[in-house]
Amino acid sequence: MLLGTDPDDGQLIERELRNRGLAAHVVQARLDDDLVSSIKAERPLIFAIDPALEIDTPAWCRTACAADPQLTTLLVDGEGTGGSVQSLREHDARDWLRPDDPEQMTFVIAREIAFSRTRRSLDERERTTRLLEAQQKALLRDMGVAIALVQDGIVIEANEPFAKLVDDDQPQHLPLLDFIEPDQQSSVRDELANLINEQKTAVDLDLQFATAAGSTRPLRVALRRISRDGVPSIELVGAPRRESREESAGVRARLTEAVEQARQDGSTDTFGLLDLRLLELDDLEAQLGFIGFEQLVDSVESFLASLLDRDERLFQVAPGRLLVLLRRADPKRIRTSCQGWLDKLGDAVFRTEHHQLHIRMAGVVYANELGEDAETCVRRIAGYLKDHTLTPGVVSLLESDDADLKRKKSEDEWKKKIRYGLKHGGFSLSYMPVLKLDDADEQQYDALLRLTAKDGTEYQARDFIQVAEQAGLIADLDRAVVDIAIELLMDRQREQAPPMRLFVKLSEQTVAQHDGFLRWLRVRLVGKPAAYRQLVFNLQESFLQNRLEQAIALCEGIRHFGAGLSIDYFGTDDRSITLLEELYPDFVKLHASFTKAASQPGSTQNQMQSLIAKAQDEGVAVIAQRVEDAESMALLWQMGVGYVQGFHIKGPSPTDLE
Repeated sequence: MLLGTDPDDGQLIERELRNRGLAAHVVQARLDDDLVSSIKAERPLIFAIDPALEIDTPAWCRTACAADPQLTTLLVDGEGTGGSVQSLREHDARDWLRPDDPEQMTFVIAREIAFSRTRRSLDERERTTRLLEAQQKALLRDMGVAIALVQDGIVIEANEPFAKLVDDDQPQHLPLLDFIEPDQQSSVRDELANLINEQKTAVDLDLQFATAAGSTRPLRVALRRISRDGVPSIELVGAPRRESREESAGVRARLTEAVEQARQDGSTDTFGLLDLRLLELDDLEAQLGFIGFEQLVDSVESFLASLLDRDERLFQVAPGRLLVLLRRADPKRIRTSCQGWLDKLGDAVFRTEHHQLHIRMAGVVYANELGEDAETCVRRIAGYLKDHTLTPGVVSLLESDDADLKRKKSEDEWKKKIRYGLKHGGFSLSYMPVLKLDDADEQQYDALLRLTAKDGTEYQARDFIQVAEQAGLIADLDRAVVDIAIELLMDRQREQAPPMRLFVKLSEQTVAQHDGFLRWLRVRLVGKPAAYRQLVFNLQESFLQNRLEQAIALCEGIRHFGAGLSIDYFGTDDRSITLLEELYPDFVKLHASFTKAASQPGSTQNQMQSLIAKAQDEGVAVIAQRVEDAESMALLWQMGVGYVQGFHIKGPSPTDLE
């Protein structure tokens, strides 16, 4: 919205902006307009006013901002005097617009539009988040869950259940440690310090809370580090402790806990799992009655427990069904042991109050050579039982698939190669040119990762990226690529080589861990302006859609450093267009399927034209991938694509940077 001395200024400014590729609608306001009503009706992003007007322009700016606190204010230098910082302060404005310098004016407006959109989007998300948090806290309060917010060791917020827990109507402004038994205060103080110093993000504690009446109340609490209004804080969430956590936990939960404990104590690398079933349950219960059947089940469980070694664990899943955690890995040994137990169970005579009898049981044992978790093993056994009938008196052996074993061995080998490459500098880059169709001299390249193994064998990224993602190493590879790219750009600057743009891919794990990545990047870019001005971080669209809130934070950090942003594999999601409005990228790389469809009339071609038009409206450059011939390149140029890459241009090369 523009309030200037000349009623034609709005049209002139809008025309200049469009001539320079910035699609912006300028609303011309008049002195006799109701400014508040106009702002609420038009909902502008920017309010531009000429301070040379014969009105109280600072008061008008205050009125505009009161009508819309998110409105960005700019001053128009209509007289060409250059403007002053004092005027900006008086009007609480961010910058000057100079109509006599269209390039400066276009740059400032484009920057402020992006700033205003980002701020509005973040404010809306913050309001939604706060509403959801309030609803969640109300629900937890109704469930009796104690919640408190702690800053600098002081409770600054607390809900009703927490107040009841500590028997204090107003626990706010008091130290948290005052509510905890003295013998636990030291350990709690240490944990709070670890959380504030970012050595931990969350911790679970069993605490004894001291009440005003002198009694104690036990509570298991979760402490996690959060940021409240920019201040590091600790959130305490708890629920009443059950009398017996072991008994209340489900069988699978206790089984998983036992497996994790087995892994931690190092007594074995893998484990096996035996599922035993008592057959003819309905007949036995009818014969023995409810009490007699319960006595039989207890007797069978006790007898089997007496056969187990100390390292083996027995779990009762249901009446007549038992799970045994085996601390062995060899399939033949597992089956032999389990069959021996089953034979002894079959030979034994079990006595109840009024009966004595033999029983019939069957089972299946899974030899977990892949080292999978307990939940996966239970699912494998359940799948086997669904497709097979158990034979009475026989333990069937379920082994890991040969293909899975080979895959695991291959993955383990790749993990070793990746870790060796990270430790000993085995990673390097190949470079694939990205051609600007209207300026072939402008240089930009895609940075593609390569690995040189210990034996000198070279591998492309497609050979090991999936394993790196599964092993949690992909974020380390991202940093390795960025490190190499930064050093390359700095070397070129020292050699006074022509500037170039380098596209570097980032993974979904880096999006999820954006805080750590941005802190690391800040350190790496200190004193290296040539690097961050020429870097373009390339993020796959699906990563951004999956983690939009984290992606917005990462992209803001990237822009803060002055680096560029590109969205890869763009256009295949119904929400693709919204990313342009949420993230404001510099480039989008269309999904390769659009390149093939460019010459084929139909819905895909129409979708492609719509995406290109929207990108152009937002000032985003479009890159087409996998261009294989000159005809496709010419057609893409006609459709509005500004950049192309593919083997028709040139394939990846480890050294050929022109």
